[in-house]
Amino acid sequence: MDRVFGGIWAESEKRIESHCPFLKIKLEETNDRITGLHAQRDIEHIGPMPERLADKIADFLQTGTITYSKNETIPQEWNNGWQPVGLDETEMMAKLTSGRITSARKQWQAFP
Repeated sequence: MDRVFGGIWAESEKRIESHCPFLKIKLEETNDRITGLHAQRDIEHIGPMPERLADKIADFLQTGTITYSKNETIPQEWNNGWQPVGLDETEMMAKLTSGRITSARKQWQAFP
């Protein structure tokens, strides 16, 4: 999945908020005090990801192997620290209403 996302990253804007605009937040509490805060990207919102994974699975079912394109690698910059940046409301709404999830769902349902 990281390599597939790396390919998507290589072909588009290199800003994590553009691909994964939402965070899953988990609080840790001890004695009614917050002792930890963990944020994780909500990767199911990466627009092209379901379609790309469906294509990988379809290829695997036909060939018995998984192959990656030249640009499907994990970018070096992913090893660097991340600083949050917000999306404006127009950009966020465009991502929520793109329709890509519906297209990918149809591809998944086509599998036997």
